[in-house]
Amino acid sequence: MIEASISIATADLEDDLRRFEGKLDDACRRICDRIGLATEALAVENITVASGRARDEIRWTGAKKTADGYEGQCIAYASYSIYIEMGFQGHFVPFKISDDLYREALTRWGWRVPKPSQLLNKRPGERYLIPRGRNSPTAGVYVSGKAKPFLRPAIAKVNASVRDRVTAEELRFAIRGL
Repeated sequence: MIEASISIATADLEDDLRRFEGKLDDACRRICDRIGLATEALAVENITVASGRARDEIRWTGAKKTADGYEGQCIAYASYSIYIEMGFQGHFVPFKISDDLYREALTRWGWRVPKPSQLLNKRPGERYLIPRGRNSPTAGVYVSGKAKPFLRPAIAKVNASVRDRVTAEELRFAIRGL
């Protein structure tokens, strides 16, 4: 009969365990940050506005230590971002109350300023533009209010496609060199 005794003292593993806990904590922070930054990038890519504060003010706050690990937030700071994400009641927006809308219609949409003769019988004090392909001026635009989510789809896509890969990469990195 041949016997082989193997014994491992808990004290032998305590140093390795402490090192691993530190590396695991770092890995959790990096995982949280990588997932948050991926969510931020996808939200910016998904948002339907071409430019402006809604697009420029989407930010990942960074991973912060909690009792359970790490957490952070991807925030769309523009006050009207909620209306893009969730939708709102459709309504007419007159050009006289929105200089930005007036400029956007002129520069990006290709609308044109009407001739004075085209403004007969129109209300004084209103601002008018002629939509591309039309001949009659309008004093504003109808905003549909339809929801155009950008943040929730980004979170869903990151959770479905990025989270597991990032976690595996960071954990492999954490245990390397132990």
